Amino acid sequence: MSEATLFETDDAAIRPASAPMLDRAAALLKRSSRPILVEGHTDNEGTRAYNDSLSAARAEAVADALVARGVPAARIRTKGMAYLQPIASNNTPEGRALNRRVEILVKAETTETLVGPRKPTLNWLP
Repeated sequence: MSEATLFETDDAAIRPASAPMLDRAAALLKRSSRPILVEGHTDNEGTRAYNDSLSAARAEAVADALVARGVPAARIRTKGMAYLQPIASNNTPEGRALNRRVEILVKAETTETLVGPRKPTLNWLP
């Protein structure tokens, strides 16, 4: 879910502007019956213990939002990752914002199941 920053610094409340992104994620996830892992991530500001708690709260917030949109709670697990897997530099405000994220992983699901079958292509022979 990298379209926009979901969380402010030191916060696990999802920004209201993220609702359309969560709607799209839920629509895709409801097409599958596979287990879902929601991982919460933080930037590197603060202690490890603090970021463990914050990242877990972020994962729970997204899981709750998905359940509210019809994704079965029984399929969802959450995990806080703290700042252990940054995707950007924590040396800039922009990088820290990118690291305040949630990743949604669907176990062993095909792309076709999630987004639909590929449309056939026509091959024209010369």
